[in-house]
Amino acid sequence: MPANAITVRTLITENRLKAALAMAEVVLKRYPDDEEVALQRARLLFWTGAPKKAEHSAVAIYRKNDRSFGALRLVGDIRQERGDVRGAIRAYREAQLRGDPDVRLAIRLIDMYLTIGDSALALAQVRPGMKLPDDLELRLANARHPWRAEVWAGMTSFNGQLWRRTLASATYTWSSRLALFAGFSAEDRGVGRLGTQASIWLFFDTGDVQGDIRAAWAPSTGGYLPPIDVWAEAAVRINANVAVGLWARYANYEVSPLYTIGPYVPLSFGKLSVRPGYLVVVRGPTIAGDLGQVGHTFFVRNRWQQSARTAFFAWLYYGQEVVFNNRSVYGPDESGPSVVLGWDQWFSTRFGLRLIGTAYHQTDLGATMWDLNVALRVRL
Repeated sequence: MPANAITVRTLITENRLKAALAMAEVVLKRYPDDEEVALQRARLLFWTGAPKKAEHSAVAIYRKNDRSFGALRLVGDIRQERGDVRGAIRAYREAQLRGDPDVRLAIRLIDMYLTIGDSALALAQVRPGMKLPDDLELRLANARHPWRAEVWAGMTSFNGQLWRRTLASATYTWSSRLALFAGFSAEDRGVGRLGTQASIWLFFDTGDVQGDIRAAWAPSTGGYLPPIDVWAEAAVRINANVAVGLWARYANYEVSPLYTIGPYVPLSFGKLSVRPGYLVVVRGPTIAGDLGQVGHTFFVRNRWQQSARTAFFAWLYYGQEVVFNNRSVYGPDESGPSVVLGWDQWFSTRFGLRLIGTAYHQTDLGATMWDLNVALRVRL
């Protein structure tokens, strides 16, 4: 029997792509109007590393037949592969407008609209009863509910004392690239040592650069919070798995001002992200008139994103900069090791929980701080 679409399909099934492409060329010379083989050839060109020829062939097919959904989807696939997200959207939408009912195409468009930050068009693709992957469902939930509120409660044990603290915050997410956090916290360390702090935090991600800027003000320092505390960090992406960043902080603790700066390297290994770094910590002269100190901090922050709803993290530090574990005993030298363990869990698209435990050994005092915090999270 003469070679035809079934012959080509069989070779594709056997993963003999080059042989299938050669066979498709033979068939098209004999039957130039065979649309199925023409589409097979276009796909094979794409799969074998000739995307420009593949796109040209696919465009030619749907110009002959404006209801060739397969050709339009192939054009979208090719454009998406080369990073032309908006061009891919145009091709996929054209397939939909011409009558393509495939729900998988709608799911793909939801993902791409969220990628470019157009949540309204992403929501317009949602159909009754549509089942979305967890990660896409949560991204869509952020688009539907840009406000997120959190209420924290915590308890600290240190040197025979028990301290209580609480925090209430709200986050507004404009898109996957920009979010703003504002919060107010209070901590009671007893004997009139009540510290309160208001903070605002801007998170950004341009695609090539990601980071955050934070400013905090303490109406009541409690003897351990800096009246003014500001920091900024930004990392430039080198490739999909590696970035290089710089972190800097200034805090005017009453005991002595603190200046911190240093590099860090965000690394991605699939579900695991690792962020090692080093900081130089400079303390100004103390209120007792002692000379300022130069210290160092080494750290590594690890996060395991088990699923879209569940994540675990472990942060390890050694040195003088304690801001990363968010605990301080307000001493002239706060050197020591610390470990932070945490769990993030979304039980639904609206409600979640965060649990964080900290162990921080203050070397100068020879005492260990144990800290536990629980946060309830809700999308509004």
